[in-house]
Parts: sequence; C-alpha cells; structure tokens
Amino acid sequence: MDALTAKRRAALGVIFLILRTAASQLCILGGTVILARVLDPADFGVYAILQFALTFFQFFGDAGIGGALIRRKEPPSERELASVFWLQILLALVVVVVIWSVAPVTTLIWKALPPASPWLLRAMSIAFLLTAARIVPSILLERSISFGAIAIIEVLQTLAFYVVACVLALRGAGIWSWAWAMVLQAFIGAAGCFLLKPWRPRLALDWSLLRPLIAFGIPYQVKGLIGFANGAVAPLYAGAALGPSPLGFINWGQQTAYFPLKLVEVMSRVSFPLFARFQDDPRQLARSIERSLQVCALGTFFCIGLFLSMGPNITTVVFTPKWIPGLFALYAYSLVLGVGFLSPVIGAALDAIGRPGIIARLAIGWTVLNWSIVPVATHLWGTKGFVLGNCVHILVGNLAVVWVARKAFPGLRFLAPMAPPVVGAVLVFLLGWFWTRSWAWSPLMLSLAVALLFVVQILAQAALDPTSIRDTIQAFKPKRTSPASP
Repeated sequence: MDALTAKRRAALGVIFLILRTAASQLCILGGTVILARVLDPADFGVYAILQFALTFFQFFGDAGIGGALIRRKEPPSERELASVFWLQILLALVVVVVIWSVAPVTTLIWKALPPASPWLLRAMSIAFLLTAARIVPSILLERSISFGAIAIIEVLQTLAFYVVACVLALRGAGIWSWAWAMVLQAFIGAAGCFLLKPWRPRLALDWSLLRPLIAFGIPYQVKGLIGFANGAVAPLYAGAALGPSPLGFINWGQQTAYFPLKLVEVMSRVSFPLFARFQDDPRQLARSIERSLQVCALGTFFCIGLFLSMGPNITTVVFTPKWIPGLFALYAYSLVLGVGFLSPVIGAALDAIGRPGIIARLAIGWTVLNWSIVPVATHLWGTKGFVLGNCVHILVGNLAVVWVARKAFPGLRFLAPMAPPVVGAVLVFLLGWFWTRSWAWSPLMLSLAVALLFVVQILAQAALDPTSIRDTIQAFKPKRTSPASP
C-alpha cells in the first residue's frame, strides 16, 4: 500500500472510528448512567479491583507481537500468522488456569471484597481467552486499515456489554452484571473478527518466525506493563487503604474526566499505521502528528472547560446526587488532562518509527514517581491526597514526553495547534460558570447548555485558526498531481 492510498484509507478510518466512537459513547453514556443509578459506588470499586486483578494476569498471556505485525511494511506469511495464533492461544490457556487456581487470594489481599469475588474473577477470565482467539483477524483488519469493519465490531461489543450489564443490574445481579457482560462482549468480538475477516489457522508454531516479532513485542509489551503498574496504584493501593467506596468515587471522577480520551484513542489508533507509512519522511510525519494533536486538543479542552464549570449540573442531572463526593476527583483529573492527552499520540508516533522503548523508559520514571508520591499524599490528606498525588506523575510525565518528541521529530510544533482550543476552553468555562450553570438543572436544559458551549468552542477555533477545521477534514486526503509534461 503506497502513502497516498494509506492517507485515503486513513481518512476513511477517521470517519468510521469517529462514527464508532459516537455510537459507542451513546451506549457507554446510557449504560453508565443506568449502572450508576442502580449500583452503589462500592460496587464500582469492587469491579475496579477485579478488573485490575484480571488485567494483571493478562499481561503474562500477551507477547505484544500484534504491534510488530501491524507496523511492518511487508505482509505476514500464513505460517507466521498461524504461529502467532497458536502462541497466543497457549499463553491464554496458561493464564486462565492460573487465574482459576489463585482466584481465592484476592479476598486475602482486599479483605473488603465480597465472598463471591473469586468466582467473579474466574468468570471474567473466560473473556480473556475469547479475546486471545481473535488476534490474527484483528491484525489483518488493522494492517489493511479496515477501520469500518473494526468500528462495526466494537460498536456491537459495546452495545452487548451495556445491554447485558444493565438488564442484569436492574434484575438485581449486582457485580455479576459486569462479569457476564464481559464474557458476551468478548464472544461477539471474536465472532465478528472471524466473520468480517475470515481466516482459518493452520497447525504451525515456528519459533524462528516468532523470535523477531517477540523481540519487538517485548519492549512494546513492557510499555503496557509499566502503564499497568502505574495505574495499579488505584485498585491495589487505594482499594486496600481507602476501601471500595472511595475507590468507586475516584474511578468515577477519573473515567468521567477522561471521556475525551476516547477521541484521542481514535486518533492514535488511526494514526499508528499512517505514521508508520511516513516514518521515512520526517516533515510529513511531523505535520501528521500536529494534525492529530490539533483534533485531540479541540475535544479535550472543550470537555475540560465543560467539566470545570458545570460539574455539579452534570453529576446531579446525569448520575444522581450520590456521586457528588466524586467531584473533587473530576475537577483534578480534568485539569491535568490538559497535558495528559499528549502521550498517547506521541507514543503512537514513536511506536510507528520503531522506538517503543522511549515511552517505556519514561513510563518507568513516572511510575516510580507515582508510587512514591501517592502513599504519602494519601496518608496526609486521605482521598483528596490520593487524587492530587496521582495527578503529579501525569503532569511531569507528559512534559517529559513533549521534551522527547521535540528531539525525535524535528520541526514538530506544540503551541500553534494548542492555542485556539485553549482559548475556546477558557470561554466555555467562563460562560458555563457565570451563565449556564445557573439554569441547566434538567436533562433538556443541560443538553441545551452543552450544545451552546460546544458552539462557542467551535467558533473560537474558527476565529483564531480559520484553516484548522478545513485542514482537519482534509488532513489525510491525498493531493492530486498534474501529469508530467512531455
């Protein structure tokens, strides 16, 4: 696939994934609202702890070789794909057996967990095995930049998860709602991948083909493992030190504040194969990174201004007043997201040029910083101390990412793409704080207020950078070239 074709397909990928994100977010928003109204904050805390335990084991069942095959220019052979498939299945089976064996340990580490927690974790582990089975069709879809098919699969997964979770929660299933929803979600994902990208595994496990993939996959996976260790401070430390209910408020505030990261996820995912096509063209690569950052900044800073000015309205109207204690976490995580959205995009660019180890080394540093500060801050100031301490590494880590990116991508600009969204966010905050928050206390009026503030954000962007919206739409469109003169 040449660069022009890659740009065209990436443009379609952006459209498909934005539509997928919009559809998924409607499902997530509706499902989260229902679950937040039916379940208690402690239930959310228990789910966060069990999800952490499951993710911990999953890292030992993923060799990180998917990224190696996606970024490689030449297509993988059938023998390579079969070897990857069987390696992933074997690792997943080992992990599932281990989880079923050691599940009772969870109630010894987190004494506040309900007695059914070991069986909940065992049920959730089945989802991991189903996810592992779809690795090859997923790789083939992403290599071909078939984000339309990927979008369909992921929307169906999201819809299935929240429909099942909400129905079971309304029928009194409690925390089991999440477990069975995860299993059905994974089954639909695996079935969808094989239906939209049919592939039949042959019997092969060639270590000579797997070694170079694993060599790339290890630092790629180490980066994810470090990120997991960093995020573990909430379920592992806060879950034990503060209890399930405070952890539920912390997770709610963080997840709500990180809502715009869904857009960042879309841009990073689409940009990864596109950045890989431009790895030998530094100028084009830098411009592509700037475009991705610009789109991400627009959505991110709008949400920051919105949450900071209308947090009580959103919480009361959408989630019910019982979540008001989580507002401090919402405000703190929203503020730090002003730089926190940078690392996913820059990380995708570094992965694309074959340098995943850079982010991995930085991640080690900010993980150590996080685990050093959070316990002290929590001991001094409780839940608020945890939140503030947890924000420090996000700020420091992303500033370090900016410094690295300036060296890795010569000519890359940060201030120019960010200035208009920041100004727009300030206007959104001022209008929200002094005007809309006084009357937006019903679903209809809140929706109207959000729509008006979003228009303000777009108008500010258009006024300060008139070409940005047009450039965003045309960012990945190939330029037409005139035929050469005889």
